[in-house]
Amino acid sequence: MIIENFLEINAMHLQIVTPERTVFDGEIDSATLPTEKGEITVLKDHIPLISTLTSGVITLKKDKEEIFMASSGGFVQVLPESSVKVLADTAEKAEELTEEEVEKAKKKAEELVQEKRHIDEESYISALGSLERELARLKAIRRRKERKFEEGPPCDL
Repeated sequence: MIIENFLEINAMHLQIVTPERTVFDGEIDSATLPTEKGEITVLKDHIPLISTLTSGVITLKKDKEEIFMASSGGFVQVLPESSVKVLADTAEKAEELTEEEVEKAKKKAEELVQEKRHIDEESYISALGSLERELARLKAIRRRKERKFEEGPPCDL
């Protein structure tokens, strides 16, 4: 009972929204987010802030569970009442992605970068953005795999 109350006291509300959908809306213990100045971890009662997100992995922790998501830019707002809002260009849970599809998309993005390198700056920057997105998606998948590997298979005692 005391532990449950402690966990509830340390929880904060997080909402992650993209133009297409609400990816996450619930209580968490912490959120680690990729910003332009590096990764930040937000806990309950964090100071209010607004920051720009970059492509990378968002890690959410609730009790002992971790959720990994790939994001490709946007904004985060930390509010005084232990509420966090993320407006992301894209955000996908790692379990929604398959490594094989992401590897194919990454390869396509790499080819596009090479193709656009000498055409014009705008096309080249757009292609680099696509490659960053695919790399973030791949990183989220691999972090989730690593965590599952560390936990090991369930054992029957």
